[in-house]
Parts: sequence; structure tokens; C-alpha cells
Amino acid sequence: MQRRLPEPSKAKPLPEIKPEDLEVALHVVSIATASEPNGLLVRFAGGETFTFYLPRKFAAEVATMLKGIGDKATWWDKDFVLLPKPN
Repeated sequence: MQRRLPEPSKAKPLPEIKPEDLEVALHVVSIATASEPNGLLVRFAGGETFTFYLPRKFAAEVATMLKGIGDKATWWDKDFVLLPKPN
């Protein structure tokens, strides 16, 4: 039995972010995640709240990415307690 390769995605990649894009970006003051067996619910809160659901196949990658960004930006200490600004 021959294995079929998955079809390539038809989604277009997002363009590179430019400094002027930050002027109209959503200002996020908190990120909350909740997992369930089939995926991850992510909520960004700031001037307005934006919530979206990620299927399980993307959830681990996004959670890992958020942790990596938070570690690099020193948002929290080793016990994941948020640190005061600026960090």
C-alpha cells in the first residue's frame, strides 16, 4: 500500500510586519489559553477582546511559541509569575 502525501496548503503566507503596522495593531494586555481535547482557545484582551479557537494540530505549536516569546521578553519568572513592567 502506497502512502499518500498530504495536499499542500492553499493558504497564502502572511506578509512581513513593518513598523508602521504596529500603529494599527491590536494592543494586547493579556493572553489567556484554555485547552480541551480537540484544541486550544486563545483570548487576547486589550482595547477590545479577540478570541479564537485553534485545532489540536496547531495548538501545541502556538502554546510553545507564546511561551518562547514570554521567556524572551521576560514577561514572567521561573514560576510563571508576571514580572512588573518594563522587562
